[in-house]
Amino acid sequence: MDKPEVQILMSTYNGAAYLREQLDSLINQSFTNWQLLIRDDGSKDDTVKIIEQYESIHPDRIKQVFSAEGGGSSVSFTGMLKFVESPYCMFCDQDDYWESNKIEISLNQLKELEKEDPMCLVFTDMEVVSDDLKANLGSFLGLQKLNPSWIKNPNNILAQSIAAGCTMIFTLDLIKMIKPINADLFQHDHWVLIHAAIYGNVGYCDQKTMKYRQHSHNTIGSHTIDWPYFSKKTKELGTLFQRWKYIKKKFIHKVNILTLFFAKLRLNLDRL
Repeated sequence: MDKPEVQILMSTYNGAAYLREQLDSLINQSFTNWQLLIRDDGSKDDTVKIIEQYESIHPDRIKQVFSAEGGGSSVSFTGMLKFVESPYCMFCDQDDYWESNKIEISLNQLKELEKEDPMCLVFTDMEVVSDDLKANLGSFLGLQKLNPSWIKNPNNILAQSIAAGCTMIFTLDLIKMIKPINADLFQHDHWVLIHAAIYGNVGYCDQKTMKYRQHSHNTIGSHTIDWPYFSKKTKELGTLFQRWKYIKKKFIHKVNILTLFFAKLRLNLDRL
C-alpha cells in the first residue's frame, strides 16, 4: 500500500454491537488510499477482538495505536492526532455507517478549500437513522436546527459547535496548530473546529455522507431543540465563561465575553 493520503482516527469503547458494520463501510469506500488508526479506551466487550480480526485481514489499512492516555473520547481523539502523518485526516465514530463515497466527496471539497488556505476543514451533513440503519429520521443538521451559514462568523463557532466530528475532514497543517484540549470544557470536534475558524478556513459540503445511528448508548446524540433545551443551555453560562477564559489564554485571537455571550444567545434562539 502506498503512503495513505488520508488517515482516519477512531476511538472505541464497548462498541462491539455496531463496529463490524462501520468497519465494513470503510473497507467499501470508493476512495482507497486511506489508513484507519484505532485507539481503544478500555473496552470490556469484544471490541478489541473485532479490531484485531480486521487488523489481521487488512494489516496495511487498519492499525491499533496504544497510548497511556484515557479520559474519554475527546482526550482519546485529540491524543491520536500526534500519530497523523498523512496530509488529510478524518474522525470516525465506532457505531455509524459511512456512505461509500464519503471520503471521496469530502476530500475533493477540502482540496478546493485548501487552495485558499492550507489550514482548513470541511464538514458535511448526515442522515440520522435507527439503530438497525433502516428508519430514516432526517437530517442531523436539520433536526438540531444548526445552520451551516453560521460558519461565516468565527465568533459563532466559538460560541456553538456547529459540525459533528464524524463528518469532518481537515489538513495536517491545521493539526500542527492544535493546542492541548481541556476536555472538561470542549469536545474534540468543537476544539478542532475552533482552530480552523481562528487559523484558517471552514467549509461546508451540502451532502449527507454517512448514517448517524441514534441509539440509547450514544455519547452525544441528536437532541430535541425546544424551550426546555434552551433553558438548560442558558444555565450553562458559567461554562461559556470558562471556555472564553481558556480561548483567551490559548489564542492570539481576541473575543469579548459579551460578544461570545450574545452570539450564543442569538444562535440558540434561532434554533427554537
